[in-house]
Amino acid sequence: DEGKHVREPYLAIAVDGTLLAVRNNKKHLRRSVDGGQTWEGIIEVPITHSDSNMIVDENTGDILSVRMWDGADRVFRSTDHGKTWTEKEITLNLDALAKRFEKTGVKKRVTKGAGNTRGTYFLHANASESGVTLRHGKNKGRLLVSATFRPHAKAHPSDRDPANTIFSCAIFSDDGGSTWQVSEF
Repeated sequence: DEGKHVREPYLAIAVDGTLLAVRNNKKHLRRSVDGGQTWEGIIEVPITHSDSNMIVDENTGDILSVRMWDGADRVFRSTDHGKTWTEKEITLNLDALAKRFEKTGVKKRVTKGAGNTRGTYFLHANASESGVTLRHGKNKGRLLVSATFRPHAKAHPSDRDPANTIFSCAIFSDDGGSTWQVSEF
């Protein structure tokens, strides 16, 4: 039954070329510094959620994973190409959702475990979607990862009725992952 809830591995390539593979349900990360020819031993990591993402900040070399599903929003960060990780609560600016709230009547954000309640919504980063660092334009350096906004939907997309619309959006940071905003959709 070990593989029953597996949506992994989550992959990233650090700026120094190190390959990273995270098996979050086991809290395991493995690194390869030779293009996948060999792999180092398992490193215990705090990334435990099944909707993981990896964002390589090309400005700093940090590797991040954002979690917005089961309680406090937080980011997991490695500043040494995946060798060690820290966890920190983050601020998520929801101002872009205000217009959507006016049109739908959805006002309260709930997290995993909450029921299908009118007037509420779920917001989370998408499983297995790698984030990017924007390289060009007026938002050069912005960290960006896809997300989902689900008003009136049950906790899992496969449980929803066809009338429960799901919207794609993005979350982004212009300060290296300290604060995050939700895009318009």
